[in-house]
Amino acid sequence: MITFLKKIFLENRTRKLISLGLAIIIWLMVNHSITTTKTFHNVPVKIIDIPKGQTVEGLSLNNYLKRKITLTITGNKKVLDDLTGSDLELILDASGQGDEWVVSVTTKNLICINPDIDIKKSITKIISPKLIIKLKKIENDFIKTK
Repeated sequence: MITFLKKIFLENRTRKLISLGLAIIIWLMVNHSITTTKTFHNVPVKIIDIPKGQTVEGLSLNNYLKRKITLTITGNKKVLDDLTGSDLELILDASGQGDEWVVSVTTKNLICINPDIDIKKSITKIISPKLIIKLKKIENDFIKTK
């Protein structure tokens, strides 16, 4: 019995160690390269740097749009499994935009609130509905008193 165990563990041990090391490397590579697609509902949209004297229709006081969007994201399975819709936030910069623009959702304007999850490197594709932002001038209505 002892000779059998010696034969299994000690004979050709360099080959076995190399094989074990390669198996671990291959497993890690495959594990990190598995991709999946997941849909996230009710992702909040925040608009920053709105030009002075303008606003966006449907904007609340904290600069979030009242309507939320649905995003379909393709990326690393492990990261997407850890993500929830409340971890995501879409931040749009209104500076330099015209009175109306179509938003393209990218990893640059999609933010993960959870600091433990890095989505920048893990996401390969984002599909979002067509989102059109319209800037409008703020009209000051003052009530005249006598």
